[in-house]
Amino acid sequence: MLQAHKGYSYCVVMKSEMQKQALLTSLLQWRAAAVVSSDGSLISGLTGAENIVLPVRYLSMKSDSLVYGTTSLFSSCELIDERELKALLAKFPEQMSLYEKRMVGFMRAMCVEPELMIYDGIYEGLARHEVEQVGKFDDCFHLHFPFRTSVLLCFENFNHPTGSQPKMIYLDDEIR
Repeated sequence: MLQAHKGYSYCVVMKSEMQKQALLTSLLQWRAAAVVSSDGSLISGLTGAENIVLPVRYLSMKSDSLVYGTTSLFSSCELIDERELKALLAKFPEQMSLYEKRMVGFMRAMCVEPELMIYDGIYEGLARHEVEQVGKFDDCFHLHFPFRTSVLLCFENFNHPTGSQPKMIYLDDEIR
């Protein structure tokens, strides 16, 4: 169904939470998958920086300097500037807005250099300007990893805020 290593973006439209859980379970079996969820999936006792570094350390990938070196990575995508990044990395999840939690979750996912990026409900509950910023996540992912695949999971047809159109998949249908 999904084409790996092609630089594709998909939007999978589902009808139920049960379908979403089954699809998510299946997608997480990919070799190097990362998820950006609606709550960021952050650990409450850790700062933004510590949440980002945790999987990097677990996977023994790169040093902590990677987190602080991401300023250019994310500023090139117009997602965050150095001052905002510094403030965000010092916050605990309880102090973050929904958008900030998703931003930290996205930063963490980018640091592990996924082959498959999964966006799970990342547009829900955001203000219009935040939706536009979150819409840049996938553009940023494909800018830095052009031949990798991304999947947006949602429950309704979705018009991408940046104007790019992912390949639509309706769980009961073929690719349209």
